[in-house]
Amino acid sequence: MPLKVLDDTGNGEWSNLICAVDYLTGLATDGDPTNDVKVANMSLGTTVGTDSSIDAAVTGMVNSGVTMSR
Repeated sequence: MPLKVLDDTGNGEWSNLICAVDYLTGLATDGDPTNDVKVANMSLGTTVGTDSSIDAAVTGMVNSGVTMSR
């Protein structure tokens, strides 16, 4: 399931990334196993973890059972 958070030049807002991560977490925790995402591949070209809200979103996603690949 591709979720695009950056524009065509590779730029974007951290809030878009957080929304996408929260969306995947929601799918993993909504009680419907048919829409679960098992792995999230984040090819962002930068270091994730420069903002505590991003850290919290990614931690929540991983704790919900989604494996993060980068």
